[in-house]
Amino acid sequence: MFSRKQTGTLSAVLFLSMLLSACGGSASSNDTTQSTGDTTTEAVTTEEILKPDLPADANYDGYEFTFYMRSWEATYQVVEEELGETINDAIYKRNKTVSELLNVTFATAVDDSNATGAKNSILAGEDAYDVILPHGRYAFSVYAMNSLGLDWHTALPYVDMDQPWWSQDARDNFTVSDKLYAMVGDISYYALGCTKCMLFNKNLFDEYGWDYPYQTVLNGDWTWEKFLEMAIDGSRDLNGDTKLDIENDQMGFATTWWSTPINILFTADQHIASKNENNELVITLNNERTIEVFDNFFKSMTKDGMYIHLADSGTPIYDAFLQGRLLFLETIIDDASLYRDMDDEFGIIPCPKYDETVDEYIAGVDASTSLLVVPITASNTERTSVILEAPAYYGWKDVIPAYYDVALSVKYARDEESVQMMDIIRKGRRFDVGYYINLPINSVGYDLCKREDHSFTSYYASIEASAQAAVEKLNAFYRGE
Repeated sequence: MFSRKQTGTLSAVLFLSMLLSACGGSASSNDTTQSTGDTTTEAVTTEEILKPDLPADANYDGYEFTFYMRSWEATYQVVEEELGETINDAIYKRNKTVSELLNVTFATAVDDSNATGAKNSILAGEDAYDVILPHGRYAFSVYAMNSLGLDWHTALPYVDMDQPWWSQDARDNFTVSDKLYAMVGDISYYALGCTKCMLFNKNLFDEYGWDYPYQTVLNGDWTWEKFLEMAIDGSRDLNGDTKLDIENDQMGFATTWWSTPINILFTADQHIASKNENNELVITLNNERTIEVFDNFFKSMTKDGMYIHLADSGTPIYDAFLQGRLLFLETIIDDASLYRDMDDEFGIIPCPKYDETVDEYIAGVDASTSLLVVPITASNTERTSVILEAPAYYGWKDVIPAYYDVALSVKYARDEESVQMMDIIRKGRRFDVGYYINLPINSVGYDLCKREDHSFTSYYASIEASAQAAVEKLNAFYRGE
């Protein structure tokens, strides 16, 4: 384990790596030296590189800024004290810094219904909550589409969405007719935690004498075809009954109907919905590429060693990986902690590109992540914008590197390759508006799993009329009609 001093140094290096990547540079292009052993790491401080543009005289006289969110997620935003735990203490220090900077305090109000309970308060005209963090899909269906959220483009003057502590992909995808009612940024690390990734069993790789796939990823050659070849070769009939099953044998890859069947579309750089030249929503799902992707995926999953668990619970898959009987597992970054007690070592890599025509490693962010909605009842939007911008910046500066520390300490070494994998995964996050917003096709891969023929063509023919009607209704809403 790293000492507290070493962990802090690593966090600074991780942050600098992310910052330079966000600015289009690299460590070698700056006057920054990094070395190991007894040599001191010299790094440009974050204050010298980038800061939020906040009013110098901001003082809010002890104002209590309230997050409304799911109960289990409350400690992601507000903690009462330092506990010697990396994430907890990073959040505590972030809030303390912002509290002293702006003379504010932070509080949470919670519910257990995906943070949908603030709707009635807003409808009653109550200025009870400063920002709401609901389940991603409910941010649209409960708040945005009921005209209960403010437009981030016009109402929040000190939120600078050009900065790297706000997701550019989310801003671009969630903006329809120049209106943006839900957003995501580093004010919460959970949007990173909900990003799809792939875990691989290092012990099984060692048994086969295979190189870990890090360099394949870095070379840009980590594709579905390459992954499939390894997954099939890495399966074994352990009980000798001549068939492979998830409960008894060593499988190459397994997934649930909420995971890869949805994410495979994004890894092929396809969108469920996009915007046209008028910045209005259009369905872009129905094309030859989509047909090919789903056809190839479902055919791949019939091969020996490949398995889809057709249920919401992934328990058999998680058990197989925990017991060292699964070579590859697609999951979200945050769920790596489920394998803390696993005997085997595992590594983290991006989900494979669908094919070599895709330039980068793209992965969906699970809709269970929280999105930020500012209620229309906010009485002082300038204050709200300042208090959002500050913790988002310090979340990017301090909490995200701390989250790297925690994620990379579960079962895989905190080495250069692991850090690079996390950087790649973070950079490739996809927030497809068609997946988040309430369209009948927003869970297309999940829906196809339930069809015996898995045919996208017949599925889409059966749902096209209702999907188009939903899009027209959504566009009318965003136009203000």
